[in-house]
Amino acid sequence: MNKKNLILIVSSLIIGLLISCGTFFGGGDTSTSNQRSNPQFYGSDLTASHEESEIILNGSPDINGSASVYLNGVLKQNMLAQDSIKLIIPNGHHTILVDYVTKDSKGKNVLLKGDPLSIRPQSKQYVYHISYPQLLGGSSMLQAGRNVKLELLSENVLSGRMATRDSRGILGAVIKAGEDLMAKLPQGSTIAVLDISSNDKEEAESVIDELEYLLTSSKQFRSVNRSQLDKVRAELRFQLSGDVSDESQKSIGRQLGADILITGRVTGSGSTKRLTFTALYVESGEFEMSRAEF
Repeated sequence: MNKKNLILIVSSLIIGLLISCGTFFGGGDTSTSNQRSNPQFYGSDLTASHEESEIILNGSPDINGSASVYLNGVLKQNMLAQDSIKLIIPNGHHTILVDYVTKDSKGKNVLLKGDPLSIRPQSKQYVYHISYPQLLGGSSMLQAGRNVKLELLSENVLSGRMATRDSRGILGAVIKAGEDLMAKLPQGSTIAVLDISSNDKEEAESVIDELEYLLTSSKQFRSVNRSQLDKVRAELRFQLSGDVSDESQKSIGRQLGADILITGRVTGSGSTKRLTFTALYVESGEFEMSRAEF
């Protein structure tokens, strides 16, 4: 073997070794050359249960680079910037952010930090778009102050899924009748759930709590202060028996500053029980009704 051929063989081996090193040690190298043709959707088979929410983060198909998703400061998923992810999280306060690594015009890795987003999910599916800033002029220095942001695209109540879990029980009846009633009421109204009539005190309290939760989590209405409501309910139960008249309800509604008062009644027995909600417009005296059997 002559010297020239030996040099060519050694050069080829060195080049191959360098390529291999780039593959194994390149870390977050997600340049166009190794970008997947089809984005991945991590966690697409996960489903939120009662007292949980779904957070969906959608990437950008035309963006190169890698992303890291953090929930409450803990890394949840590494992925390409074009991918999407679904997170199932308990209702309550959380912080979520996405960091992004891309390359500048010189092939150098540039880390773009994510803006922390404070969220308080309430049994909903929240869909966000991950907004990745572009490098300006190929220089990371021009990128200062421009972070990765999460832009809310939509939010959808998951209560219908909860109703499926317990469609024959009181919880399912509250959700079914409650959602039907909410669809009839003007958004932005101030609503007070005044009283639920039932032979079972615990059942009545459960209906009140679940309906108030449903109204609040929808983010479509304002609620009367809970302490004011509790005081009015205690006075009503102590002083009155049977139904509260419409005029009495209207007077109470004005005192509470409510636009709409909701009352309810559980009737029937055994396997044939019915829950009825009535929403009274305080000023006009008109009303809406909804029912569900359980």
